[in-house]
Amino acid sequence: MEQNPTNEIDQKVWVQDHAALQVTQRADKSISNAAQCMPIYYKQEHTTLNYQRNLYNWCVNTPGPSGASMPLDLTCISPWNSRGMYRRGGCLVTSRHFLCAAHYPLAVGDTIRFVTNDNTVITRSVVKSFLHSGTVGQGWSDIALMQLDADVPSSITPARVLPLNWKQYFPLINNNSNIRGSLLPVLQTDQQERIRYAELYSINMSYKTVATKAIISRPQYTPLQGGSSYWVTGDSGSPLFMIIDGMLVLLTCARTRGTGPAIHEYINFINKRFLAWGDRHTLHQINLTAFKTIT
Repeated sequence: MEQNPTNEIDQKVWVQDHAALQVTQRADKSISNAAQCMPIYYKQEHTTLNYQRNLYNWCVNTPGPSGASMPLDLTCISPWNSRGMYRRGGCLVTSRHFLCAAHYPLAVGDTIRFVTNDNTVITRSVVKSFLHSGTVGQGWSDIALMQLDADVPSSITPARVLPLNWKQYFPLINNNSNIRGSLLPVLQTDQQERIRYAELYSINMSYKTVATKAIISRPQYTPLQGGSSYWVTGDSGSPLFMIIDGMLVLLTCARTRGTGPAIHEYINFINKRFLAWGDRHTLHQINLTAFKTIT
């Protein structure tokens, strides 16, 4: 098949119409002034509920499916909760469910804030919680699920996840089910509500983990690395995303330095938990069928 590399390290790896190429090209076209563009908000006043989105954030002008500039919807990212304040991060994965780290979880009775694109604050309370068995302090499946007291409005958009058949669309190393050595750019959030670039090092099927790499191999991404692409103390639960078709696709919520559980490997498990709670909600699997499969 015809090659369409985005730079030297992508030669003979990414092919036109492959999902991996789109992920890389979108990132290449989105770089701007890091000093202004990393913060999601230019104003965060937690005590007065005053959140003002940063119009210089580089996600405001991310290329969409047609190639035209369009803002990424970041409303699934919560800036504050009553237990950890700006710490104990996580991500909205359905209109009724929040996912975070089992070793750094929220609990029943806690409140979580979301902010719409027009800076309206939406608050929900946790009414049920579930920590994945064996994950507190150990294990790779470090996942906590929270059921909220009501659905969020349509102005708050849950993140998607990779589909169960994601391996058909992304190149692998041998048969080890790890992403190939040409590293994919991913969006990493932190407790300061910044959006930084990291690179996806692997999706390991044996341990069902996602790992990122601290050394950014594409020089143009360095300004958005933010000094280090590793998470630090207090970042646990902070989400990591791909951008596909102009949408956030959740890969993991931080467990430790550069790693976390591969959420898409737990789709059936998570959906069964929602069903056990009496919910009809399911994780939103992004549709990759418009892309070529890997042969």
